[in-house]
Amino acid sequence: MESLVFLFNTFGLVWALVSMVLLAAAWRAAARKAAPLHASLMKFLTAGAWVFLLLYLASHGAGAGSYDRTRISGPLVPWLALHGTLGLAVVVGAALLLVSRLRGPAGPVSTHLNRFHRVYGRVTAGLWMFTHAGGVANFWLLAP
Repeated sequence: MESLVFLFNTFGLVWALVSMVLLAAAWRAAARKAAPLHASLMKFLTAGAWVFLLLYLASHGAGAGSYDRTRISGPLVPWLALHGTLGLAVVVGAALLLVSRLRGPAGPVSTHLNRFHRVYGRVTAGLWMFTHAGGVANFWLLAP
């Protein structure tokens, strides 16, 4: 079990680093008005984030245990709560932005998200980058 935990935690670290690079590339593609590249990167990142989240919940939830729970105390508790909450908000936000782009102006919510895509995208990307950096920090903070 310990080797699987280490393997998943290492996968999480690699995913966070790769995602940070791809997120920066998607930002740059959007700035250069390369919409197809930006869209492809964001589809991949959003799908990958959901896969990672589901794998994370499957491997860390339901008492499976991945870290020494005695080390998770004090200032780590609010940090981990913030990291998890922001991570979930970012994944949901990115999915909403992606779905609104794919559906087009299909209703008031989709129209609003498309009209303000640039604003919401910047906020989501900033929080997403922070969440990935937090994942890298968690790897080092919680590693055995």
